[in-house]
Amino acid sequence: VSSFKKCRQTELEGLDILIPFANRHGIDMVSTEGHPHLQKVYGDAIMVKNGVCKFVEFKIEKKYTGKLFAEEWSNFDINPGWLRTCKANYIWYYFLDADLLYITTPDYFRKLVEGEHNFEMKKQKKHKQLVLVYDKKEDTCRK
Repeated sequence: VSSFKKCRQTELEGLDILIPFANRHGIDMVSTEGHPHLQKVYGDAIMVKNGVCKFVEFKIEKKYTGKLFAEEWSNFDINPGWLRTCKANYIWYYFLDADLLYITTPDYFRKLVEGEHNFEMKKQKKHKQLVLVYDKKEDTCRK
């Protein structure tokens, strides 16, 4: 099974939890799947609450490690990753095993990277690409 298929399965498992969660809070999620430009630039879904639309990018991990991953480069440093391109209003970062959801913004991630935390690049073991890693447990950055 390819790493893309594994990631997609993890994402689907998380969406099976997050979509009903959003619905219970009066939020409708409209997928941007099938609309490549919307998905690449604005995120995975359009969140609608009380007639107001916002864009959401989902980040779903199988296991909580205390680390958040921000993709600065994609495809072996060829293309800018979601950290540089995402214009979503929110990032919903969810960990399946811990049933833990962080809701933040792309700007917050960018401020962390550019600010005092001094993120470093780390090769992502499971997908063979570089990512920025923030270790929440130690409040430090690692390579």
